[in-house]
Amino acid sequence: MRINLSAELASILRQSPELPYYLGVYAEAQNVHLSTLTPLNIQDYALSAELSDRTTGGRHPLLAVSCTRISNTRDEKFRTFSGKAELQIEIRLSHEKPDQLSRLVQVFTTAVCEVLNVNRGEWKPGLYYPGGYEVSFLSPKFGGRSFTQSATIKLSVHLAFD
Repeated sequence: MRINLSAELASILRQSPELPYYLGVYAEAQNVHLSTLTPLNIQDYALSAELSDRTTGGRHPLLAVSCTRISNTRDEKFRTFSGKAELQIEIRLSHEKPDQLSRLVQVFTTAVCEVLNVNRGEWKPGLYYPGGYEVSFLSPKFGGRSFTQSATIKLSVHLAFD
């Protein structure tokens, strides 16, 4: 594969002026305080929550982008590769209060989905995001000195290479 798909999506999230904007708008609407989202908090690989906490020192918020599946369906029969790739963005947050945490997860999830909506279309030659995603939420749990919760956004992109 000529494109690192998770790195491409992580780059879109890092460089997006919409992400900080929407985080601010939705945080204000939900009346929650946000930590600063830095490029170091968006990683283009997936680790389990336990390993991630050990390697990053439990730094939250964290957006972990990964490619979970690639399928060459040969939709375009004269291409070497034409098919779909499934990507996911796992949003991991922590907070001292579970009610605040749930609102924070909603804020981050909504903001990331807005960035995806803005970035529909061709990301690079041979890489096209038609829009659409699926969001799933995990229940808060106690970990370390605070509560943690995550949400996962799954999306598909179309690929076509000669």
